[in-house]
Amino acid sequence: MTVQDARKMLPKVTVANIPKSILSPLHEDRQSTSPEDYRARAKELLTTKFLEKNSEIEELVLKCNEVFQIVFVNTGVESTTVGIKVSPTIRNLLMKNERIYIGNTSCKVYDRFDIRQCFFCQQFGHVSAKCHLKLGGKDQVCMFCSASHPTKDCSFKYDKSNHRCVNCSHSDNHALKQACHTHHSGSDLCPLIIAEKANIRKRTQYSKNL
Repeated sequence: MTVQDARKMLPKVTVANIPKSILSPLHEDRQSTSPEDYRARAKELLTTKFLEKNSEIEELVLKCNEVFQIVFVNTGVESTTVGIKVSPTIRNLLMKNERIYIGNTSCKVYDRFDIRQCFFCQQFGHVSAKCHLKLGGKDQVCMFCSASHPTKDCSFKYDKSNHRCVNCSHSDNHALKQACHTHHSGSDLCPLIIAEKANIRKRTQYSKNL
């Protein structure tokens, strides 16, 4: 591994639509368990379930000490989404297969980019708990239309003609400002988000140099 690679962070992937039944063994004790303990137990159970259904990954983890670490768990009503920090070898295997198995389900895998974006003001570089607008008692900025109301209350969520990216609209770049009405502030089509992802790619190790 080169010195430059050693300074880079490991890649992360997202696995979505994991059946809620996978975590059913934990449901009975959830009410009496702290959120932190529940997440820790969920990560452990999910890791076990992933490895037992994906022999190539299991061998890389157990025999080659490759990284496969669940760092994010979001349990929804019907399914669970996880973020996993992985070694370059495992990431490339997952991208090649485009899938990972768990239980009796094949789940889609895609690269994960943890962009730090505030859900209160929609700006980059901080989270809502440390947002100067929120701490200063200002109104929330809607992700969809950039008006002064909570994103969840926006009536234009599905009306793309009224979407407006607050970050592009305030940009000094004339082209970005002109394009602010083509997407919302959290859209994958936002040029600023695309640039943030490109920056993360540059700081991520996707290949293993020996």
